[in-house]
Amino acid sequence: MAARMLGPRFSTSRRFRRWGATCVGSGLALGVGVGVMACPESAAASQLRIRSRTVAEAYAVQSAADPSLLLRRRRLAQYVSLGVYDMLPPREADAFVRAPEDGQLQLVASMRLRHDFGDWRSNAGPSSGPLIESSDGRQIDLLYGYLQGDRLAHGWLDMRVGRQFEQSGLDWYVFDGGFFRLRLPVHLGVETFAGLSVRGDDVFGYPTFELDGTQGRASDRALQPMVGAGVSIIDSAHFSGRVAYRRVFSPARDQLDADQQPLESAVDQEFVSAALSGSFFQRRFSPHGALRFDLAGLRISDASLGAYWAVTDRHRLRVGFLRTRPTFDLDSIFNVFSSRAFEDYRLTWEVDTNPRWTVAARGQVRTSHADTTVGGSEPESKTRPSGGGGVMAAWRSKRSAIRLDAHALTGEGGTQWGGAADSRTMVWADRLALDLRAYGVRYANDDSTGRQGWAFATQAGVDARLWRGIHLAVMGEEMFSPLWASSFRLWGVLSAEWDFRGGPR
Repeated sequence: MAARMLGPRFSTSRRFRRWGATCVGSGLALGVGVGVMACPESAAASQLRIRSRTVAEAYAVQSAADPSLLLRRRRLAQYVSLGVYDMLPPREADAFVRAPEDGQLQLVASMRLRHDFGDWRSNAGPSSGPLIESSDGRQIDLLYGYLQGDRLAHGWLDMRVGRQFEQSGLDWYVFDGGFFRLRLPVHLGVETFAGLSVRGDDVFGYPTFELDGTQGRASDRALQPMVGAGVSIIDSAHFSGRVAYRRVFSPARDQLDADQQPLESAVDQEFVSAALSGSFFQRRFSPHGALRFDLAGLRISDASLGAYWAVTDRHRLRVGFLRTRPTFDLDSIFNVFSSRAFEDYRLTWEVDTNPRWTVAARGQVRTSHADTTVGGSEPESKTRPSGGGGVMAAWRSKRSAIRLDAHALTGEGGTQWGGAADSRTMVWADRLALDLRAYGVRYANDDSTGRQGWAFATQAGVDARLWRGIHLAVMGEEMFSPLWASSFRLWGVLSAEWDFRGGPR
């Protein structure tokens, strides 16, 4: 483990090889999209959808280097999404769109540009600056971009090529590569996928899915291939599910560790995930379950069970169970320390007292477990369970809605209680909405006198439809707390969406 963590930095040639490898999938997908738009006659009646979203924030935060110093943040994020649909023409001469069973191609992509115009970056100090930047200082992210085919090869094949986001039960990951699924005639699909894991310092990468426990060393920044396979339930009216295997590894590299020995191949992550859900009795009863099994530690890292039951037309019951524990890159030093897994149990009962009022009550129990590590280290202290609950009431009419909520929780971590009130009113038909919110919380940690206090905040905002497909939302918040003399925050979102259908029809 130490040999992998102490390797030297990348050479220039390796950096450029990685640049090319991480862009292969996303470049292919975007290139196909450009070709389709440049040659519309090759995709009869294709639909082009463009969505733009601008998010702005303004507020002040404490400096990590000097808590007495307040730093302004002026954050701006621009999202641009592109979708090209119905790329294959209809088989029938008199049809406007291609039948789903005949197969279809589509291209989807989304990019994000982000920047902070405040004095946070220049005056925040070494402890705060990296929190808003990628590993290499770049702030342009390709969130996803892939070419997707459904029911190709006479209805037998589904595929995606490019940068894609995938979810399998409680396992989430992003990779550059290919996904292929063979459709069997028994509502089953056999899947395989392979590519490169997306890292924070990849070209157009983003750090959201960076493996926990990585430290930015040369061994951590190396190419990380990912391979996997799975079986899924498809085209079923009552069931959906999937079982999948995924491995992320670092192959042998032409780098040397601190002892001038070549870095060897090693596994970074290895999981088996499973999920199953159903819908019965005209969707009145819907159970679900999912888990993720860590093959390295030979234990379940995450598990979830739950059900929704419409007991009558007015009464609804929701039950849920969640267990989770942190997982790290297998070469991380954090694997030798004890970590706490927690289990959360929740029960909610909802009742529609009349067409306008809904009331609900919920209960919650949470237990924590300090697990023994893979290396055999025992936890230093035991944990105690937590419990609590809450009540909710919601009123709605044709033009307005109000929601009141109160909660309390005590046990491990201290005591917390609070409440919130939300409302939305359509001031002008469907063009202008007014949002109001107030919430407060009181908290106390029995183990730390410094983690006690209260906070109360009020919010006000408007959501305006400027034109068809163009919306502007603005919201301001003021928070009152003994820790802050003033904590005003302002958000703004401008979104626009356009749809075009091209071709001979």
